[in-house]
Formats: sequence, C-alpha cells, structure tokens
Amino acid sequence: MRQSLKRTATVLGVSALLVAGTFSIVGSGSPVFGQTAVSTITSSAAAVRTVSVSGDGQVSLRPDTASIRIAVSELASTTRAAQQATNTKTTEVLAILRKSGIKDENIRTSNISFSTEYDWSSSERKVLGQRVRQELEAKVSNLGPSDQNNLSILLDALAGIENIEIYSVSFDLDDQEQAYGNARKLAFEKAREKAAELAGLAEEELGRIVSISEGVPTYSPLPYANVRSEMAMDRAGWASTSVPLGSIDVSTSVQVVYEIR
Repeated sequence: MRQSLKRTATVLGVSALLVAGTFSIVGSGSPVFGQTAVSTITSSAAAVRTVSVSGDGQVSLRPDTASIRIAVSELASTTRAAQQATNTKTTEVLAILRKSGIKDENIRTSNISFSTEYDWSSSERKVLGQRVRQELEAKVSNLGPSDQNNLSILLDALAGIENIEIYSVSFDLDDQEQAYGNARKLAFEKAREKAAELAGLAEEELGRIVSISEGVPTYSPLPYANVRSEMAMDRAGWASTSVPLGSIDVSTSVQVVYEIR
C-alpha cells in the first residue's frame, strides 16, 4: 500500500512540475511563402524565454532598365552570301541603337547560327539555301518616365528594317540589391512591432535578438510582349502607342526570435 501511494505521489509531483514550468501564448501570424506563421511566447525553467515572430515586406518600384532582343536572319545560296547580308542588316540595327543613345558596352551578340533550309512541299527534298541568324541584345539604362515615348520611337525605328524580328522586350531594375534591402527593412520592422505587441500582451519586456532568418525573396522582371516578325511590317504600330511601364514587386519575409524578460 505504501509503494502504491509513493508512485502516485511521484506522478502527481511530475505533473505539477510540468504545469508550473512551462506556458505558451499562441497568436495568429502572417502568411510566409504559402504557410501560416504562428507567433509564440514560450517559457521553461531550463530554457531562455523567447518570442518568435515573422514579418513580410514588399516594395513596388518603377523599372529603370529595358532589354530588347532582336534577331536578324537572311537566306542566300551560300553561307558566305547569307552572312554578308546578315552583317549588312545588323549594321543598320546597330546604327539605330547607337543613335538612340545606347552605348556599345550595352549591346551584345547573344547567338549566331548557320543552317540549311529545305522545301518539303514536294515528294523530294529541295534545298532552298543557307540561312544565317544573328541575335542581339540591347540594354536601355536610366529609363525614366520621360523616356517612355523615346523607347517607343526606338522600337518603331527597328521595326522599319525589313525582315528583322523583335522577339522580346522586358523591363528590370538596375539596382536590385537596393530593392531587396528596402523590402527586408520593411519586413524586419513589421516583425519587431509584432514582437513588442505580443510581449506587451504577456506583460513582459522585449529583450535582445536571439536569431534572425530570411525566407526566399521573390522578384521577376516585367515582360512587355513577345513581338514577332509580322509586327515589324506594322510600322505605325509602335510609335502610336507608348510602351506600358508597370511596377516591379520585390518581396521577402524574415523570422526573428527575441528574448523576453
């Protein structure tokens, strides 16, 4: 009988210790990359008392850089003739780009290809000639609100060259790190405000930072359009309509653990 009472007393003593040694306060959190973050304040006799919070930060910025991808392609009886024709047309493209103020260091050749072109319409394969294709990429920097119409004029001038393809126009930020930094600062400030609020509700004081972690930032440049060669024939299409410049959203999330006292 004494042994039974002793075991009972031991179990009750352990239960009382667990109840007295730990407590938790759970509040609603903000979504972090598709998951629901839960803010908690924990305390135990052996561990440091902490509050863990998350914060999201997002900034929307106007793009200041445009990238234009252009393809020049010519077909001739020989590869040499096709290459010469391609070079002549590429020289026209470069002249227009330089006239618009784009520096040579912001113009590069991204690809050159040589291929034989066939006619498959009949039962016999017929060689049509040799095709040479050269792809260029031009970067327009310092793109401000007043430059929007100038970009439209540039695209219209390029579209006036026969048989070239403007197959991509996208907008970006020249200084992406600054954008990340602004979003990160906003996320941290939100996390700190939340931590201070939770500590106040628990009648505790916020202490030092125990740990900080960041989620995966999200960022993507803005595509304008996939422009095909048939649009190059519509020579009034570009200049009559300004290129739409939207905003680029940069966002991130941070998880911060504070000590409470």
